[in-house]
Amino acid sequence: MAKLHVRPKWEDYRIADVDANAVDEWLTFLTFGQASKVRARNMMKRLFDLAMLWKYISFGRNPMDLVKVKKGSKRLKKIVIITPEQFKGIVRQLPEPYNLMVLMCGCLGLRVSEGLALKWTDINWKAATVSIEQVYTHSRLQDSAKTDASGSELPIYPALAKALRGWKRLQQHKSESPYVFASPRTGRPYSADTIRTDYLIPAALKMGINGFGWHSIRHSNKS
Repeated sequence: MAKLHVRPKWEDYRIADVDANAVDEWLTFLTFGQASKVRARNMMKRLFDLAMLWKYISFGRNPMDLVKVKKGSKRLKKIVIITPEQFKGIVRQLPEPYNLMVLMCGCLGLRVSEGLALKWTDINWKAATVSIEQVYTHSRLQDSAKTDASGSELPIYPALAKALRGWKRLQQHKSESPYVFASPRTGRPYSADTIRTDYLIPAALKMGINGFGWHSIRHSNKS
């Protein structure tokens, strides 16, 4: 968030010259979702808190308290929760590597941004764990500091480990990309939106499931 949006916009400004109205206008015209706008606003608020702590600006009310992001804390669309049987059915319908992506995100409860950013070096085969270090979002890699699994070592179930080993053997002669799921065209992670539109939604619709997406996978794991 900081490197992708906050810094490019505000790095040439003195913090004393940044006012709430300017930040509010900036957030209005950002092209990503409300939850991301909330995180951007909260980051700006934190910067002002630190500026007061370090005496770059006078101590007083944080001007970012005046900046509000509408509906930032409320999801507009209800997340569809699926059963284990439905999850297995969707996985069976998907071609590689999308079936394995869904299997991994479902088994580990990962956000799709965490799954797409995984590298082979993040997997400890001996300990059967995977480390979550980065996320892939807005076509860029970012540190995963704001995700639930950030810095975690998650256990890999035997069936999932077996599937990942098979995928690694298949890919080692085809790609030199460090990513577990690398596009054969770019060597970079896939687009989550493209996978959802072209594969997840059609697979779910065949089973009579409407409104299915990446959030459904993660939240079904938690339910």
